[in-house]
Amino acid sequence: MPQQFFQHNPETLWSEQKNIIAECLSAARSFFGGAWLPDSLWHWLEFFSEEMEEMTETDISRARKDRDGAFFVAMVGQIDFLLLLGVTKQLDSIRLQITGDHPVAKQEARASVDIQQALRSLDIQERAVDALLNLLQAFSARDRGSLAVSLGQLANAYGEVSVAAELAAAALRYYRPEKPFVDFVSFHSALGTAQTLDWIAVMRFLGEAFAGSDAETRKWAVFTMLTNPVDQSFFATGVARLYFMMILHIGWSDFPSLLTEDKDALVASHLWWALCLGAPVGQLLGEDLAGESVLSDYIIRSGTYAQALLISKTKIFFGPGQTLQAGQFLQQYLAFAKDNELDGYQQVNYVKKQVETFRLPKNFQPWLLELLSMYLHLRECDFIDYRGFLAEAGVKEKMYDWKRIMTQDIDENMKEDIKRYLQIVQRPTWIKMQMLNAIESTPWKTEPYLSRAFQLNDIYEDVYNPEYAPLVYFDEESGEFKVNKRLPKTWNMSREFI
Repeated sequence: MPQQFFQHNPETLWSEQKNIIAECLSAARSFFGGAWLPDSLWHWLEFFSEEMEEMTETDISRARKDRDGAFFVAMVGQIDFLLLLGVTKQLDSIRLQITGDHPVAKQEARASVDIQQALRSLDIQERAVDALLNLLQAFSARDRGSLAVSLGQLANAYGEVSVAAELAAAALRYYRPEKPFVDFVSFHSALGTAQTLDWIAVMRFLGEAFAGSDAETRKWAVFTMLTNPVDQSFFATGVARLYFMMILHIGWSDFPSLLTEDKDALVASHLWWALCLGAPVGQLLGEDLAGESVLSDYIIRSGTYAQALLISKTKIFFGPGQTLQAGQFLQQYLAFAKDNELDGYQQVNYVKKQVETFRLPKNFQPWLLELLSMYLHLRECDFIDYRGFLAEAGVKEKMYDWKRIMTQDIDENMKEDIKRYLQIVQRPTWIKMQMLNAIESTPWKTEPYLSRAFQLNDIYEDVYNPEYAPLVYFDEESGEFKVNKRLPKTWNMSREFI
């Protein structure tokens, strides 16, 4: 069973995947009129399609930084789209077989048992089965035999695709099993009965725990990761792989709130797997680092994570004769690059050589580059622009040019991005002064600048303490819009007021 990593650039494949699902549903509707059972691949594909249609390629790129979005994309990514494409082609081919010209049989004959079983295994309603069987009554034995073979192949492919799709549907809460786990105790007790374990119920429970940020399940997920070194058995079957993915996403979902020693251990043991199986690791690490109250603590924490990666014994790949570990991979790069560790060309060349030397799948390349980049930025303490100090010193470009933003439309995606930045930078006074300067650089009391000023005001108020807001307001006494330049009375250099 392949490790089936999350696609590194899902936005480049999103349209293609949406089209594959849409075409499969269209073929299924043409074949049996959309008469399928509620708990079927067709029904789950409808749910996937509806949510995917609402997400543009830009949204998918953003989803990698979002806990819920990354989870959805990772679950959908477990579908075998090549196999699903094959199902579509088989549906179209069989439909043409049925609707094409056929020699009329000398006498009516019942469709073979194989054909009936194949049709019913496609999870379509009985009326659709009967309608198709009626069409086949006048077919010759030869045509029925050919059709039985084609339907058998379709049924096998359908069943294979359905395994991962059913698990993903349960994880995304589209599908509720007959006997769900009612609480963590019943779930945990059932884990000891692996032979009879209902994996659909497991995925549904874990999906609900993820969506509800259940603290007890998250604590169990973290403990499970820290006490179970990853080995090849984690990828032995599709069920095992998806179960591992669920544990990763749940355990990492609130990374900043974990105990310090658990965070250090998780970075060393599971960051590689969380990264390449779809968890928004970079965003979570950034939020954690941004939570440090003073610069010295940030530097220590960033260096600690870098060191945890450097000594990590996590295996990169479970293939025949594979021995490469994450820490070894990073250490060898430092020896390879010598004084040019931060040179992007050196990084790309090194990763290519490692992929060739260790005969790793080529799709590992972007993940190894990301791991290497993550380590170097953590080591250099510029993984995030802590409190905006690097931009202020001219080391990094400013994340936002507020004056430019005042001259353009602010859509919902930009609002969310700005909020995320304000939450990480945590310098309300500094940001307020920059925003006010940008607002006053325009004729802000007239449209469209007035609306943009109030949009920035709303974003700012959503993130920071009301003590700093508003940026702009309407003064009823004078009947004019005004800016609020008041700073907090207790202004100091603590985290709250920087």
